[in-house]
Amino acid sequence: MSTTATPSIPSIPSDASAQMRAFLQAVKDTLEVREGRRSNSSTERNVTKAEINSVLSVSDISKVTLDTSALVSSTTVPESPHDLVVENKTFCNLLTWTNPTDTSVSHIEVWCAVYGQYRDDAKRIGIVTVTDALRGEKGTFSHTALDIRQSYTYWIRSISWSGNYSSWSPSDAQGGYVVAASIGSSITEVMAGMTGDGADGLPFVTGEIDGVESVGLSGNMVIDGSILTRMLAAGLVTADKVSATDVFTMNLQSGNYSSVSSGFKLDAINGTAEFNNIVFTINSLKQSAGWSELPESGADVTDYDAIASAYQAYADAVAEAEQVRADAYADG
Repeated sequence: MSTTATPSIPSIPSDASAQMRAFLQAVKDTLEVREGRRSNSSTERNVTKAEINSVLSVSDISKVTLDTSALVSSTTVPESPHDLVVENKTFCNLLTWTNPTDTSVSHIEVWCAVYGQYRDDAKRIGIVTVTDALRGEKGTFSHTALDIRQSYTYWIRSISWSGNYSSWSPSDAQGGYVVAASIGSSITEVMAGMTGDGADGLPFVTGEIDGVESVGLSGNMVIDGSILTRMLAAGLVTADKVSATDVFTMNLQSGNYSSVSSGFKLDAINGTAEFNNIVFTINSLKQSAGWSELPESGADVTDYDAIASAYQAYADAVAEAEQVRADAYADG
C-alpha cells in the first residue's frame, strides 16, 4: 500500500509584512513539530493510521480491543488484616497481626485512641508497608513515646494501591483492641532486668535495708546499709587497712593541700611530713590531754602556761622557718 508523501514546508517569504511573517512562522513551527522535524522528533510527532496498521497488522483500527480483566478495579475493597494482638512492653505497646495475602494491598494503617475506646477519637499513628514477602505473614508495629499511665485502644486496616480501604480490624461489631495502662508491667520488666531475672540481668537485688524497700548489689555485698567488700577503688583501699579506729596508708594529705602553700601531707614513702599555715593556741594546748607524757620539755607538767609558752615558741619557730622556706621558693 502506497503512503502519502510528506509535503515540504517552504520558507517564509521575505517580502511578507511583519504581521504575516509572525503568523506564518507559528504555522511553520506547528507543522515541523507534528511532522517530527524538530530535535524531539523521535518522541513527539503525529502517527498515521497506516503506521498503526503496519505495527498491529490489522486492517481496521476500530477492531482493536484491550483485555482489562487483569487490571484491579479502582473500587475493589482490599482484604483486611486479622488476628491483632497488643502486648505491654517496657515503655511501649507492641502490635502484631497477620497480613492479608491480597496482592492489591499496599500498606497497613495503625490507628489509636487514648483515654477512650471510640474510633472517632482515634488518630493514625503509623503506616507499615506490606511487601510481597510479607503477604500472609506477621506484621508488627511498636507504639513508643506513650504515657504508660493511660489505656489505649487500637485498630488497623489495609490500604490498596488504588487507595481503597479495607474494613477495620478488629471489626466494628467487636470494637477496638483495648490495652490497659502499662506502668505496672514496665516497672516489672525494668526490675526484672536489674535483678538478674531478665535475659540481660544485672547483679542487683531487691529487699529491705534498715526497714526500707531498696535495690542493692547481689552476692550479699550490702547488708543493713553497710558495704561488705574486700576492696574499693581498684585495690587502693582494702579491708585489712581500715578498721574501727585505724587507717593504714602510705600517704595522707588534706583536701586543700598545696605544696609550700596550704594544708598538710604525710608521705611515708619518702619519710616526710609537711604542714602549712598551722596555728597553735594556748587554750587548745591547755585542753589537750597527754602533756604529762612529755617531760623532755623541761617544764613543770602541771604548769600549763609554761607548756603553752614552750610550744608557742616552737610553733613560732616553725612558722618562721616555713616563711623563710616559702620566700626562698617564691624567689626561685
